[in-house]
Amino acid sequence: MNNLLAKKDLTAEQLAMVQSEMNKKGKSKGIAYALWFFLGGLGGHCYYAGNIGMAMAFRR
Repeated sequence: MNNLLAKKDLTAEQLAMVQSEMNKKGKSKGIAYALWFFLGGLGGHCYYAGNIGMAMAFRR
């Protein structure tokens, strides 16, 4: 919700720049699935997604 409030005052050009940056930082689903398949028991896919707490839970 806060993101919507922050974006409402941006111009179309600024919104395009924000969207471009978000696309660059996005994670690949294919890589996440490969990590899950090969390293799922160790939480490799969670580390990749940035969910460190859940990844640590997989290791216990």
